[in-house]
Amino acid sequence: MKNTIIVLVLIGFTASCGSIESNYSLLPKGLDASGYMSSETEEEYKRADNRKSVDYEGTSAEGKLADQKIVKEGRLTFQTNDLIQTNARIDSLVRSLDGFCTSETEVHYSYQDQLNLTIRIPVANFEKLINSISVGVDHFDNKEISAEDVTEEFIDLEARTKTKKETEQRYREILKEAKTVAEILEIEEQISNLRSDIESLEGRLKYLIHSVDYSTLHVTVYKEIKGGPKQQYSNQFVMGFKKGWDGFVLFFIALTYGWPFLIIGVIVFWVIRRKIRSKRAKKTVVAK
Repeated sequence: MKNTIIVLVLIGFTASCGSIESNYSLLPKGLDASGYMSSETEEEYKRADNRKSVDYEGTSAEGKLADQKIVKEGRLTFQTNDLIQTNARIDSLVRSLDGFCTSETEVHYSYQDQLNLTIRIPVANFEKLINSISVGVDHFDNKEISAEDVTEEFIDLEARTKTKKETEQRYREILKEAKTVAEILEIEEQISNLRSDIESLEGRLKYLIHSVDYSTLHVTVYKEIKGGPKQQYSNQFVMGFKKGWDGFVLFFIALTYGWPFLIIGVIVFWVIRRKIRSKRAKKTVVAK
């Protein structure tokens, strides 16, 4: 009975190995034995996607400009006399232009109160918001506007996503024809890897789309406190003396905590020094 079971196991193992080899014959044209696209097929996909992207963009300059993916970002820093009122005005402007604030931080120094805002605004209203905030501002300490063209990355991500989805669909068709557990497991593993890559690419695409559709504006508003800088320096001068005295006192307090170790250290030093002197004296006597 045991011999029969062993023979059946060996036959099953041999059949599964043979089924794995036969699975390669089920692979569609363009996929190699490992289940991935051959280099020639991948190049064909890239050329086809490039042709489609060119057709999609159009031949006119207006069409190309319309399809550009631009990520806009700005930074504004200016002074105000009323921080609360300025914050309320900016908040009202952002809401009226369909934007929203993702971050609001208040910082208080001895010489200045500061408000830091991070705003997301539809790209069509980006310049409108900057112009509206600029009304009533005498000058900006800092004003930066940047634009990053992500069109090439966007097209590349779309092409790679499309190619991987087509490959995934082919594997699903192959899965319908699979007859053994080994074939099913192997194909499902390839599908799982492709699905993971597709989700990663789609996540990056969604991020780019959101960044293109909504521009980011960082606003820093501050209010100077009268006598702040002088008061700040005088306070630092006084604090320097105070901390120096505190450090002096703490040093002696630390000595009181460590007096046993200090005494032991003195005794050890005295013993070692005594031995060294004793050895030197003996050497001097021997030399004479």
